[in-house]
Amino acid sequence: MKYASAFLFAVFLSAASLGQWDTALDHDGNEIIDLSDLSYFAQHWLETSDVEVPSVWGLSEVEAEEAIFSAGLSVGSLTQQHSLSFPQDTVISQYPAAGESVPYGSGVNLTVSFTQDGFSGMSWVYIDEAELVGYMSKYETTNAQYCKFLSDALDARKIEVRKDGIYGVRGEYNGQLYYDIDDPHAQISFSDGYFHVESRSGYDMNSHPVVEVSWFGAKAFCDFYSYVLPSEAQWQAAADYNASFHYGCGLNIDSSKANYDLNNPQGLPSFPHTTPVGQFGEYGYSLCDMAGNVWEWTDSTSSEGSRVLKGGSWCDSAQNCKVSESLSSSPLPTHFNCGFRAFIPK
Repeated sequence: MKYASAFLFAVFLSAASLGQWDTALDHDGNEIIDLSDLSYFAQHWLETSDVEVPSVWGLSEVEAEEAIFSAGLSVGSLTQQHSLSFPQDTVISQYPAAGESVPYGSGVNLTVSFTQDGFSGMSWVYIDEAELVGYMSKYETTNAQYCKFLSDALDARKIEVRKDGIYGVRGEYNGQLYYDIDDPHAQISFSDGYFHVESRSGYDMNSHPVVEVSWFGAKAFCDFYSYVLPSEAQWQAAADYNASFHYGCGLNIDSSKANYDLNNPQGLPSFPHTTPVGQFGEYGYSLCDMAGNVWEWTDSTSSEGSRVLKGGSWCDSAQNCKVSESLSSSPLPTHFNCGFRAFIPK
């Protein structure tokens, strides 16, 4: 400490002796730069004030990070969003907004463009930790997104529409059930050669997570758009936020954080009691619905040979929604509380 004090004293005196007298060094306003001014300087030299957030919209991710660091701030969460209007890795939004004053060292959250061929409209969150490096889908796959996949796959002659469901044709999943379109809980129907998302008692179900999709159907979606299903370890690494969360929504869970325990937040008149993806906000790595809403298929296999699902659902207890819990199921059946999200490993 004494060496630091001596250093400050030397810097202070040399600054005062160079050129003309600087009123900025006269902290007590007595028109004399003396030890009282040094004392004030020593007491406050480590204090920081608010800084202005720079505008990084339209910059590349690297340029944006440099501008943020130069302003005395840090990069917060990084979200990837598919865009056809911006080059790859271009900042398309930021929070806090440019010009706002925030404490020194605060994080600036960025959304950057993602132009990989695949499904437009997907939002991605980049995560880099020991068990997980890549882009995790911010949301569970929705009815609208799966409906679009079925339309694309039908045009590509990758699926066959039968009375009792949608089946894969040719390839690895030939003859496997993808989507149980005949189930009363299914939200997607087929008529006059087109797939469409049905409404339920006046409720728009487009943004609700897809259900009644088998593991094969989840895999087929990912394969079609060059994504993958996350493994159980990858899913858990994304959900537990560097092992600091008990649930995908934090250390605890309640009806303000997740859709679970038959709460039916939307007041739907019949099952499934899903909610629009993202309704309960972002947690951890800026992911949504990692607890509740629907169980999510993973690419992992249990010791019994079944496929592993994670996260719990709208009809599960708090215990089942813990990141450490899992459910095993044959890959073929579909369920009214099971869906999935996609992952792009880097």
